[in-house]
Amino acid sequence: IRTGIRAGPATYGAIYEVQPFGNVLYRVTVRGSDLREYLERVVGRRRPAVQVSGAIVTYDTSGAPGSRLRSVRMIDGPPLTDDRTYTVVLNDFMYTGGGNLGFGDKVLRADPLDLNDLDAFVSYLRAQPKPVPTPKERRFVIATGP
Repeated sequence: IRTGIRAGPATYGAIYEVQPFGNVLYRVTVRGSDLREYLERVVGRRRPAVQVSGAIVTYDTSGAPGSRLRSVRMIDGPPLTDDRTYTVVLNDFMYTGGGNLGFGDKVLRADPLDLNDLDAFVSYLRAQPKPVPTPKERRFVIATGP
């Protein structure tokens, strides 16, 4: 995601400015413990450089690298469980380790989808009520106490 989407009609050009890469999407299955490790790397940068959906990640910016993640809760309520498996969709850049953010050999299953990120975003926007509501929940939350 390169920029925010501007208010008003969402033209293809405006959407392309947000996501100009055309990366292929992958559906991967990973263990909860490996997803937790991945999210720890994401918050280890002090300011997450990726977006997530389906989970709320609470982290402590003052913690040492490797111990910043406080909790991960799925949007529908349950916490991330280390011994469960989870399905995650990410683009091929991240899947192959771009930005040091892949799962590497910890992927249990990977399926390339016949869809790129830009087309998925366009489809998502078309399916939303108009005007498209802004998500209200914060996905990354900085912890404010012990």
